[in-house]
Order: sequence, then C-alpha cells, then structure tokens
Amino acid sequence: EVWTIRVEKCTFSTLHSMTPPVITIDDVRAADARIAHLITRTPVRSDCTAHVLGEPSTSSPVTVHLKCEMFQRGGSFKHRGASNAVLLAAEDGARVVTCHSSGNHAAAVAGAAAACGLRSIIVVPKDIAKTKLEATRAAGGDVRFSNESTVPSREEAVREVLEECPGAVFIHPYDDARVMAGQGTLGLEFIEQSPELDCVFVPISGGGMIGGIAVSVKAVNPSCEIWACEPAGVDGVGADAARSFVEKKLVDDLPPPKTICDGLRAKMGHTSYDTFHRLVDNVVTVSDDDIIDAMQVVYDKCKLVVEPSGAAGVAAVRVAARDGVGLASRKTGKAFKNIGIILCGGNLDLSVLFDKIHGDIERLRGK
Repeated sequence: EVWTIRVEKCTFSTLHSMTPPVITIDDVRAADARIAHLITRTPVRSDCTAHVLGEPSTSSPVTVHLKCEMFQRGGSFKHRGASNAVLLAAEDGARVVTCHSSGNHAAAVAGAAAACGLRSIIVVPKDIAKTKLEATRAAGGDVRFSNESTVPSREEAVREVLEECPGAVFIHPYDDARVMAGQGTLGLEFIEQSPELDCVFVPISGGGMIGGIAVSVKAVNPSCEIWACEPAGVDGVGADAARSFVEKKLVDDLPPPKTICDGLRAKMGHTSYDTFHRLVDNVVTVSDDDIIDAMQVVYDKCKLVVEPSGAAGVAAVRVAARDGVGLASRKTGKAFKNIGIILCGGNLDLSVLFDKIHGDIERLRGK
C-alpha cells in the first residue's frame, strides 16, 4: 500500500503516524523482486579479517565478512529503499516525488525517480557534501536548499514543495515501511551470500537500514545477532540509539550528534524504533577518531574507499575487540565465529587528496 499525503492533510506528525506498520520478510522479498532491475548485487570480502581486527590472521578465531555496499548504484545502500518506495509510488500513479536528505537518500530518490519517469524535488541542507550534491543533480533531481541544516528546516522546505505540487509523494529517508523493506534487501542478499554469519554490525542513524536488515537476516537465521554501530559525537551526547536501547524506549529529545558522519546524524523515528527494540541485540558507540582509524585501515589494507558513515561498523568491531566489550553473543556468551559488517557507503570527497597530488606535480614542475 502506498501512502500519498496531499498538502491539505500534511503535517510531519501525520506523515509519521500514517506510515504502515512494521515490515515482514514477505515485504522484503517483494521489494527484492520489485527493485532487482534497478540495483546491483554487491560483493562480500572475507579476506580482511586480520586487517580489521589488527591481529595476525592465524591467531584469530573469527572471520570478518565485509558487505561492500559502496559498490551499489549511487555509491550507497540508499538506492535500495528509494527504488522500492519510488516504484510503489509510480504504481499508484504519482508523477512527483520529494524527500529531504543530507546526501545519499537525495541522490537515490532522484535516480530512482528518473528511472521511473517521475519528477523529483529534493531538499538538501546548504552544507551538503559537494560530491553528494553533484550526484543528486546528475541523477536528475530538482534541488532545493533548506534555510538551515536542521531536520525541522528541511521538513519545512518539504512542506513548501507539497504546497507547490499537490499530490506529490513524500519519501522519508528512513521512517517509512517502503524504504525499510527496500533496505532489507541488503540483509537478505548478505545472509544468502554468507549464511554462516552469527552477527552483523550495522551503522545506525534513523534506523531504516538496520530495521530492514534485522527483519531479513533474522527471518533466515533467527540466531544471528544484529549489533548497531553509532557515532557518539565529539561531545558524546547525541547517541540516541544507545540511550533508547538502554532505556528500552524511544529517546527522541537528544540533539543530533556532532560527528563527521553526515549520514548518521538523524534520530530514530517511531516506525524504525519499533523494529529496533524488538530485533537489535546490542549497540556499540564509537568516536570520530575510531571512525577515521577504521576508514584508514579499510583504505590502506583492504583497498576499499568508504565514507565516515560507511566505516562505523568496522570501527565498532575494532572497539568491541579492543575495549573489552567482546565479540561474543549477548544471549549465550558464545564467541562469534563469523562477523558481518555493512560498509554502507563510499561517497567520500577525495578532492583534498587529489588537490595535494596536483600540488606535488606543480612543485615538481617548478624544479
């Protein structure tokens, strides 16, 4: 069922409260079939255990499996959920879709809309990463900037779009069952590729990706644990998933974390929290220093480029192994033997690196 919110009825509380209930594995399988022609089946790397854990491969009792979603169309997992939501909207007769996003969801919605012949109006913050802005425009998105970078400001800009285009379909970046089902195809694909997994580490922000992955993975292998990986932020006060996990209720009054992970600054919504509190087994918080360290390890040793948000899972595994959290089941105490990590995106602005290389060339020429 597709929820088309028209402007005369639209408030963002309405958008959230009218979202369909929690998804099932049937929803994920339906999404998997629906979006198959629009997405890429991304590879799994299982040869980087020693590098991720920082120990000799012969001494490690665990194997790390990296799900390389940075090779997805658009460079991130977001293409899955956006494609499912846009295709359902198109089936329902929509001609215009809109969303707000700090980057990856924006480009994903724009790309999916273009593939379906729909117009997309995309609201982004003014401080959006240059690479993500360029990707959104290249995908065909009609970009609008919110007055401020905050979520309320972006929501206000979307309201203006809905006033401008009555009947336009709003696609929430995470608190939306259509999007969550699409993201769930990532977990379904991963557990089919690596059925031996006994724990999957998933970056968390709004909760749509981890919710979809948890539904699909646990439907196939109920004993496989799902661990959320969340940036604590430089001030350590913005980790709402960790607080919600401990307090066993949705904590929605924290400020967004001040973090370099621009894709992990959102707060969970009610739809995504409902799945989170039922299916997520643990939350590991990581510092920005941990994330930069993980990015460097993945780049230097595994030869993979991930953006900060995409490196949160690697950071969490390294922190758990290093700081006594332990890579073991919270239910049984049994050590994990096969850990999966979602590398959820690779849209990293490398202009600083290449500017330096160009500068080195110019200095050589000067000699």
